[in-house]
Amino acid sequence: MHSDTSTTDSDATQGSELPTRIVMAVAHTTEADPLDLDPLYAVVDPDALTELVTDAPNGVRIEFEYEGHTVTVRAGGHVCVD
Repeated sequence: MHSDTSTTDSDATQGSELPTRIVMAVAHTTEADPLDLDPLYAVVDPDALTELVTDAPNGVRIEFEYEGHTVTVRAGGHVCVD
């Protein structure tokens, strides 16, 4: 069954790099193969995003659109896809 929201901070991708967790969360939400998604770098600089949230204070949140969904990345690398 399809879920409208996906979070990745507690699933099998934990420990993966942030860009990988984002792509996997969007793939899960859209029920698509991760390799079929547009490259993440087409919408956001993955290295800059990782740097921004890695040591950011709590409360920092970055949102962007990817594959028709809103991706929210919070301090510490928590990812949510709506």
